[in-house]
Amino acid sequence: MSSTILLKNVVGSLLDKIEPLLSENKIEIDDTSHFFYVFKKYPNNLSRSELNKWRTLQQEVLSPFKESKIYRFDSKLGIHLWYTKSDYNGIPETALQKPLNNGEHVVKSIHFAYRQHWQDGILASCIALHESPENACKINTSVSGWAIQKRAKKVLTAPLTWFKAVLLLLILFTITMTSAWLTHYYQLTSITAENEVLADAVSPKLLKREKLVNAIQTLETVGDWQNEFFELPVALGMAINELNSSSNIKINRWQWQNKMLIIEFSSEDTDITRLVERTQQIENVDGANIKPHNDEDTWLLEIQWN
Repeated sequence: MSSTILLKNVVGSLLDKIEPLLSENKIEIDDTSHFFYVFKKYPNNLSRSELNKWRTLQQEVLSPFKESKIYRFDSKLGIHLWYTKSDYNGIPETALQKPLNNGEHVVKSIHFAYRQHWQDGILASCIALHESPENACKINTSVSGWAIQKRAKKVLTAPLTWFKAVLLLLILFTITMTSAWLTHYYQLTSITAENEVLADAVSPKLLKREKLVNAIQTLETVGDWQNEFFELPVALGMAINELNSSSNIKINRWQWQNKMLIIEFSSEDTDITRLVERTQQIENVDGANIKPHNDEDTWLLEIQWN
């Protein structure tokens, strides 16, 4: 396979994936209409306006039928024309072919067989055969066939597309650099502030004052903690053990105050009556009560300890 064909196949494969994203309408293939194919190279030294007139003229004079319908494709080398006597539905199947190697090939589709000659990715000639030879290969078509106007290719090669891409990269680069600078600035500011705090913290007088305050607060809270929380570990352990033995329960949060333990839990299959009865049987429990929470399948278990 020549390098030109290989490159066209690679590009065609990429366009196959992009084309459906950009095409407004689904590409349909016409594999039932009889087409007469003509290829003619461009003459030299024609201006763009003269070339457009030449294409229109060739489209008329090359028709083998008195009245015909035409599918046309303009390549870089010349004009490609598919003529048919009646209306056709979709794009001719030979226009949607993937390019073949240089030389002559015999291909077949569901309804037709063709003898073709390919040159540098261009279908130079295509003759419909009355019978399909045994050595004919199956025709290979694609939405980015060699003879369709590809919207993806047009968009990707447009100057405006590249301008937008460069502009987007410039904007992203600017945002990245700005973010990096701001991050560095805030980090530097934070480090400076932390250094100032540390400098104050190591001051001898401040250090002594903090130790004194901490000692006083510790002495004041020890008594309160003992009065309020000395039974918490035991009480919480007993309650959680009872909950786990009742059903599949998820404990969300708990609260301990004035020897009242409130546990919020979630469960879909809890036997509420049995849970209350078993909880009330726990040692040192004065009473137990359960009520539904606002959330679905969520309950509040209140246990009063003596």
